Amino acid sequence: MLSRFVSKRAFSVSTQVSKSIISYNGNTIEIPEEYTKQAPNRDSTWAPAQASKTEIYKNNMVRFEQKDLSKQPMPYAGIELIAQQPVRFVHGNTAVCDGANHNGPGAQGHPKIFINVDAPGSHACQYCGTRYEKEH
Repeated sequence: MLSRFVSKRAFSVSTQVSKSIISYNGNTIEIPEEYTKQAPNRDSTWAPAQASKTEIYKNNMVRFEQKDLSKQPMPYAGIELIAQQPVRFVHGNTAVCDGANHNGPGAQGHPKIFINVDAPGSHACQYCGTRYEKEH
């Protein structure tokens, strides 16, 4: 009689997902492969000082025990999103970037910087990564 009140979903069989097993100081934790990627759009780290997710899980195992990782935020990597933006061409020798939305003044942004674009090729803003190039 109780079975009719219990959701069938609780008894459904899920597909097998490959898991990464992390062991540290005698403790073991299994993490699905999808959660060991740095971001949904990035497999590896993008800076030498950045720790991989596997290292973070290993060094902070207590924080991730008995946690439902599927409910944790998985933001996209900003470095990949910036790379999709087109290069902005400027007419002078200097590009000005303040991190605003480039459609007018914005409340969000960074300090205004001046980027020398004399040398050929694109030059990135050190704060937001927006690329500028001198128009020929």
